[in-house]
Amino acid sequence: MRLIDADELMATIKMHDYPLRGHYNSTDRGMWTAGIQQAIDEAPTIDAVPVVHGRWEKRKEDTLIHWDCTQCGIGFLDDIGLDKLHYCPNCGAKMDLED
Repeated sequence: MRLIDADELMATIKMHDYPLRGHYNSTDRGMWTAGIQQAIDEAPTIDAVPVVHGRWEKRKEDTLIHWDCTQCGIGFLDDIGLDKLHYCPNCGAKMDLED
């Protein structure tokens, strides 16, 4: 899923309705465009959540290896290959920052 600007989408649809011009009359075009407008207007609105970025920092404690999230600071034992996860299971930070 991705967030879009519904108003911009509708403007683009209205601007690009030219393929219909040769096949339909203006009433058909208007009904087609109105149907799309209604579908867009009735679509649920979701709240955008800003993406938080972080990285895993390796920490050794005795013989154990931990991976700490740079955003929330929570550490996890390296028994599941956590450094391969793309998101922190605690805070949801996207692990895409470089060292």
